[in-house]
Amino acid sequence: MRLKHLFGITLSDCLHRYSSQLEAQQKETASASATLEEAAREMDLIRTEKKALLQKWRSSLLQIERCDEQLTATEFASRQWKEKEMSIDGEITSFRKSIKNEQEKNELLVGQVTKVRSEAGYLEKQIETCMSEHAQLTEQFNLFKLSLERAEAELKEAESAKKSVLDEQVIPARGQAHVTAPNNRHAAGQSGKERGAHGARSAKAGGRHQRRVERPDHAAEEPGDACQPQQSLPPHNPARVT
Repeated sequence: MRLKHLFGITLSDCLHRYSSQLEAQQKETASASATLEEAAREMDLIRTEKKALLQKWRSSLLQIERCDEQLTATEFASRQWKEKEMSIDGEITSFRKSIKNEQEKNELLVGQVTKVRSEAGYLEKQIETCMSEHAQLTEQFNLFKLSLERAEAELKEAESAKKSVLDEQVIPARGQAHVTAPNNRHAAGQSGKERGAHGARSAKAGGRHQRRVERPDHAAEEPGDACQPQQSLPPHNPARVT
């Protein structure tokens, strides 16, 4: 009563008002708790996602390290291949120079071979010419040899004839030894004349024989015989011609 007299409200009104305020606060507390629980759940999800992201980050770091190692190895291999490529380029350049030098040598050798073949053909022709000349000279030599043999036979016949004539002259001279000295001188003079005549005939025959023998020597000195060794004729002994 006093409260109603003082404030113009009763206790039930105050209780009703406080009860409504409590309900409102409880509702706000429940909504706040729900919000907190949702926030906690979101925080848990964030933590889980953070852990997953950290795991992915770590795995990514490991992959990056591996890629760096592979990149380093690839760069090293690339440098080595570049060095090999440079060495191969140098070898190719040296091979090209060697090939060029060998081609020049081959051209020189081909020229020399062509020259040698042409010289060989010329020498073959010269050999054929020399062989034909040798055949001709051999034929001439045989003819001259036959001539020489005939001349020697004639010379022997002349010597035998001379010897028989001298023998015929000596026998009558011995048979007439008792003749006087003038007759002997006359016979000796006639014998000397006959001997002179026979000597002249023998010298003339020897001169003809010498001219026949000398002809093969002149034939052997012809220029065509330079390809074969000169075949010497049998030496003629002038002392045999008296």
